[in-house]
Amino acid sequence: MKRLTLAIGVIVSLLIAAAVFSCGGGGGSSIQPGISPGPVQNPTGPGQKPFRMYAELIKNSSGVPTGVRVSWTRVTASTAVGYYLYRDDETIPAGNPAGYEALRVNGGEMIGQPGSGTMVTFDDSFDPEIDSKWYYRLTVVNDTGDESDFSNELSITISSFDFTGFSPSSGTVGDDVVLSGTNFGVHDDAEDAVYFTGESGWIEAAISDWEQEEITVIVPVGAVTGPIRVEVGGLYEDSTSNYTVLAPVISNVSPTSDYAEHNNITITGSRFEATQGTSTVTFNGVQVSTYVSWSDTQVVVKVPNDATTGDVKVKVGANASNGVSFTVLPHIDYLDPASGVVGDTFVIHGTGFGATQGASTVTLSGVGLPVSNWGNRTITVTVAETVSGNVVVTAGGNASNGVFFDLSPKVTSFTPSRSWVGQSVTINGTGFGASRGTSKVYFHNGVEVTTYTSWGANQIIVVIPAGAVTGPITVEVDGDTSVSSSSILIVLAPPWLDDVIQY
Repeated sequence: MKRLTLAIGVIVSLLIAAAVFSCGGGGGSSIQPGISPGPVQNPTGPGQKPFRMYAELIKNSSGVPTGVRVSWTRVTASTAVGYYLYRDDETIPAGNPAGYEALRVNGGEMIGQPGSGTMVTFDDSFDPEIDSKWYYRLTVVNDTGDESDFSNELSITISSFDFTGFSPSSGTVGDDVVLSGTNFGVHDDAEDAVYFTGESGWIEAAISDWEQEEITVIVPVGAVTGPIRVEVGGLYEDSTSNYTVLAPVISNVSPTSDYAEHNNITITGSRFEATQGTSTVTFNGVQVSTYVSWSDTQVVVKVPNDATTGDVKVKVGANASNGVSFTVLPHIDYLDPASGVVGDTFVIHGTGFGATQGASTVTLSGVGLPVSNWGNRTITVTVAETVSGNVVVTAGGNASNGVFFDLSPKVTSFTPSRSWVGQSVTINGTGFGASRGTSKVYFHNGVEVTTYTSWGANQIIVVIPAGAVTGPITVEVDGDTSVSSSSILIVLAPPWLDDVIQY
């Protein structure tokens, strides 16, 4: 539908013909509407030459008609010095121009003969009104000032444009589309434009070529399926049918699982465009940051750090492809800190953990750890009663790599606080491990225990070894040690009374 806004855009219907004129005499002939410009036959008679004229509308920056651009074949005779162009709102009689001087354009001045070229062009400025019709004839002047008879007559009707259709009916970003119609006029960069439908409004297209009856444009980035709009000056017209913007298509993704910024992920398909431009790839809505290569049929990327399991899509402009399922594997980058005792908290840094915990777990040496905070990139856990070993995150049924956590023993107390060699001492704490293995207990000055009554993750019972002296007790597990904060007092064993005799 056409809507009139600020100004009227335009152009033309022409009457164009072959004409003959010679300096100082001769006659011209007019033609009927509908004849297109083209080669003409040489007329008979001495001194006569083939001749062609053209006309097209001139508009200002607001699209308002300001005149007519008239072009004609340059007379090549060496005696030709210039031309008079005549204009009227009714037909101008053929023959001798005498008496019609008031119809001369250019303020009545002669239009000078250019020194070279095959065509002469003159912009006749006079602000014509819409629906008005104007007639033109031309004469040539020789070097003695003699003026020829009138040329053929050309007419131009100032009329609004008509947008009739486009071809092809579908394509993708960067493709050419040819718009058909009439009276598109002389293109004005400031006021004439073609727009494609966008997600949130019209998107202007680049103009490749602008002719009276045909405009060639390039489908812009951001275009979606919808009408095309042509605007000439203040007048615009939308197509009655939609231009279909074809979305990219993914046929294969390989591999279909990986962790962030690891292997190259190859996406094959079609309509990706030859170069990336503003196009993107997303993993479950998270945009890729590392693009390895891009072509119309293959894109190579790496999984983005914040990605979660879901569909991979290629988006060209505003058009997204089909989705192909991709599993983002959990991966631990580092632990902070990477050592501690039971009850400490530490943060697991990595990727692909998932936005929420759900059924996902964290283990240390196979023992589940309590989780206080879960995010796709970080997890905060508390050290449970276990032993040093690998921390593993299992998310969506997929286990991450293992990163070592050094769990140190911690002595919290012992009983009794006073004893002697050969007696039992119970040591309480955490991180001792379920069984002794190569772990050891020392008394002050490195006196090693030789008799272990029992060993558990939280309690050890030992016999005070010979040579033990007053001081702290040390527990060593897998090379890590914990020293008690208090000392055990080692005294001599109490004496034994054999008998008591009364005197």
